[in-house]
Amino acid sequence: MSGTEADPLMARVLDPAHRFTGEGACWDPMTDSLVWVDIWAGQVLRTGLEGETELVWATMPPVGFACPTADGLLVGAGLDLWLLPPSGIAAHVCRVAGAPDGSRINDGAIDAHGRVWFGTVTPQGMDSILFRCADGRLEPVLQGLSVANGIDWSPSGDRIYLADTGTGIIHAAAYDPGSGATGPFETWAQRDPGAPDGLCVTPDGAVWVAEIFTGRVVELVDGRPRRELLVPCPRVTSVAYGAGRLFVTTGTKDLTDEQLREHPDAGSLYVMEELASVTR
Repeated sequence: MSGTEADPLMARVLDPAHRFTGEGACWDPMTDSLVWVDIWAGQVLRTGLEGETELVWATMPPVGFACPTADGLLVGAGLDLWLLPPSGIAAHVCRVAGAPDGSRINDGAIDAHGRVWFGTVTPQGMDSILFRCADGRLEPVLQGLSVANGIDWSPSGDRIYLADTGTGIIHAAAYDPGSGATGPFETWAQRDPGAPDGLCVTPDGAVWVAEIFTGRVVELVDGRPRRELLVPCPRVTSVAYGAGRLFVTTGTKDLTDEQLREHPDAGSLYVMEELASVTR
């Protein structure tokens, strides 16, 4: 399900590392760098604009996301949230209690007031849940999801977007930045079931969605596709906007030997540079 009329954009390799499951791309404006994770390697990574990547933290996998805050990186690992300050001594924030065996924290994001939002991945047939954590207090916001995934807000902060991978639905809801309260979540866009993974919102209000099995990132405006960014990898996992660029993580998980030969840069971090200068 593409439907775009404009010629596709092309991404290039920024970091050629072959990550098993690169994910959770999040731009850090304080350092002009991208924070991301390799889920099943248990790694939190940071990459600069020239492609230099450093290992920030290694822990027991899986690691779902890492987002920058004024106090350090907030990391979702296993079923726990951790604050990783510049000192490198991780402090426990909260834990998802009562989750079924085999559950884990998935993608996450932080709103303008420092509240962290994240979803869970659960065993097949069990509900995924969207959570909100503020001041160490964790509460469920939306239940009955298949796989709660990418999360971001409109430029004004008054609307929240959420990808539900299994159903292919991009949900949206009114958002109160002051309280963190939402209105009812409604279907904003319908993509192919199993496709939408991470997402981000650019300053013009467009929503870019990484579609995991398609090798592309699709730009949605008013819920409809406008452009697409092609990535030479069959596993496109997350997307983030920063410094006028789009950053795209990929992975090699579940790729066959033939696919790996056909896509030698699979698992790399990609970038589409100077996105703001592209004529629409």
